[in-house]
Amino acid sequence: MASYDSTNMRITDLEVGFLFEYDLKNWQVLEEFEYDWGNEFYTKEFKVSDSEQDYFLELEDDDELLISLYQKISVLGIEGNIPGAIKANDEPPTAVVYNGIQFRRVEESPGYWRNVKNSNWSKFISWDYESANGKHFLTIERWGEEEFEASYGYPVSEYKFSNILPRENRQKRAPRDVEYERQKKSKNLYALLIAVGLILVLSGMMRCSSSSHVSISTEQNDNIIGSATQLATKYGKGDVFSIMLADMKVNNSGWSNSYLHQYTVVNTLNNEPEGSTTNWVPVTRGFYTSQQNNLGMEIISKDSTGKLNTQAAPAGYSNYIGNQRYGHWSTNSRGETFWSFYGKYMFMSSLFNMAFQPAYRNHYSDYRSNYYGRNAYYGPSAGSSNYYGTNSQGMKAAKPDFFERKTGTTSRSSGRTSRSSSRWGNSNSRSRSGGFGK
Repeated sequence: MASYDSTNMRITDLEVGFLFEYDLKNWQVLEEFEYDWGNEFYTKEFKVSDSEQDYFLELEDDDELLISLYQKISVLGIEGNIPGAIKANDEPPTAVVYNGIQFRRVEESPGYWRNVKNSNWSKFISWDYESANGKHFLTIERWGEEEFEASYGYPVSEYKFSNILPRENRQKRAPRDVEYERQKKSKNLYALLIAVGLILVLSGMMRCSSSSHVSISTEQNDNIIGSATQLATKYGKGDVFSIMLADMKVNNSGWSNSYLHQYTVVNTLNNEPEGSTTNWVPVTRGFYTSQQNNLGMEIISKDSTGKLNTQAAPAGYSNYIGNQRYGHWSTNSRGETFWSFYGKYMFMSSLFNMAFQPAYRNHYSDYRSNYYGRNAYYGPSAGSSNYYGTNSQGMKAAKPDFFERKTGTTSRSSGRTSRSSSRWGNSNSRSRSGGFGK
């Protein structure tokens, strides 16, 4: 039986059966739910009752604890034909009115829901709204093609909860993924057997050769790139080199994501550059996130002095553009000065996407004088974006496959990074309105 210090209980310790006080009332936790928003980001929700009505208490712990209290409402109570708008446009309006309050849409989030008593997940998509003063929340959800639900709530401060008391006989939580847990146990057993075998082998080697020195090194998975310097170690083989981020994508399988990069590499030996493009390379989530704005850009380079530069720069700017060994500056009919490679090195023009983003001398001079080795450089503003980088017009033209993937999947598979959407359920249903049995 678990023991608790009731004087130090927090709202994050809640489980089914717990009691607490809020708003001068006694409350009980009836059910516990969990949401998977992707990228290993999970949130909790509890169905709670004050003996008169049921509510849904949502907890999101992402750098800071955010608490919201919701109650189900009829989606038809929101002004306008919300189900009809979603069927027609695959999303509700950007602004809606409920109970005389106008709400502005702030987030769209696909996710998965489960009651923690079992490992069965249901897929849905939600749209979060906030009032202008931030004191009221509204959530609209779509479950399947024809089912729509809504909830209305408000933020709550943790200090308003008190006298949290645990339940003696705790309800067991089912694993998030039964198959995953089974595989994890099998892998642990396999690892144990390998370790035992390794110990026996080492013991035999030490007995057989007491005069020789045996060095065993344990390495992490070198196939997964986690930093720019690790990337340079793997692909930077020249005296001088530049490595560009050619493409990136996220593959979703089950409840986890794999993060992939593709790189364009220019290695130079004896002043002769050679270019190549890698296959898809697995990277860590952190490294993927750190490079999301750098599509088509140079993310690490080494110059002729051996200095590494890890600040993002336009492709080729560190070593090849502006280097008169490989090309020269030309002026077009509009008086713009741009870089041209000599015929022998014209392949770099293609590798650097210069047909879509010409290298102008004023950009290059600004970079070399004010940014090189110190800060990332995305060029001047061009409308609502910069001249270089993921959201530039040049990349949208040069990398249509990336943006098709982003529009078709990424926008509906990103992890939650702000106030999470609320979900509702009871012991027999996965929805606050109770319209769908599990």
